[in-house]
Amino acid sequence: MMRKLVVVLALLAPLAGRAEADSPVGLWRTEAVGPRKAYLDVRVAPCGDALCGTVAATHNTRRTDLVGQVLMTGMVPDDDGGWSGGTIVAPDTGKSYAGTMRLDAGGLRVQGCVAVLCRTQTWERLN
Repeated sequence: MMRKLVVVLALLAPLAGRAEADSPVGLWRTEAVGPRKAYLDVRVAPCGDALCGTVAATHNTRRTDLVGQVLMTGMVPDDDGGWSGGTIVAPDTGKSYAGTMRLDAGGLRVQGCVAVLCRTQTWERLN
């Protein structure tokens, strides 16, 4: 019986890792911007039936007040394999944008748009 349990767990282990890798839930590092090359660590986590992103740490900036700020809200799975329907706040301006995010080979592609004007970053997974 114990041997069967070990075999089943061994077979399921890769699936558990894949599910985590296919999810944006986790800690991400934004692209460095501006003359100081400032960047943020953002924790993406469930909030209700959607995903939200909160600033976990700041780097190369005096804006420590950003820690704890919610940057993304209301991101739900869409028909294209990404997440959309939410709002993204640009931490440098405080302005809100219609948000989307999609996992790709380079990381998490995060985009905020107003009409046809968009800002896009690819975030690096930290965990």
